[in-house]
Amino acid sequence: MKLKNKNKVFIIALMAVILILFLVIIPMFWKRQNDSKRVIAINWGIRIPDTSEEIYEKESPAGFHGDNDRYNIFKIKMDQQTTDFIINMNTGNHTGLQEYVRTILKTLEIPEEYSPQMEQKPIWILYSKNEWDKIAVLYMEKEQRLYVMEHFQ
Repeated sequence: MKLKNKNKVFIIALMAVILILFLVIIPMFWKRQNDSKRVIAINWGIRIPDTSEEIYEKESPAGFHGDNDRYNIFKIKMDQQTTDFIINMNTGNHTGLQEYVRTILKTLEIPEEYSPQMEQKPIWILYSKNEWDKIAVLYMEKEQRLYVMEHFQ
């Protein structure tokens, strides 16, 4: 009789561990998999500094072929990793950059308070994998924010 009770306790404990695994650990892993910084690194090879914190995100619904627009804002903490990231960015004007930014902001209907102030002369990256897919990364020094705009077609 004692052996049957021990088996029942073992089975209940095993089921509890499995339940905890599904309810706690797997969702935490899933959230990590969908982290915006990780997705940007995989899609574009651009590594957003680890010490940055995402403060805003908006994405258009994905089309049949996976085409959509994404917009993220990260609060930047100034450290060596961030300095190294910013050093590799461009300065000055780029004719297509402002038009690209306006298009993404308009398409996603981004509120003014979450829009980059282009008159502050951002430090930037504008990269295109092919003739359709583009990413723009803008760093606004005054706000210490990084704005990331992606377009997939």
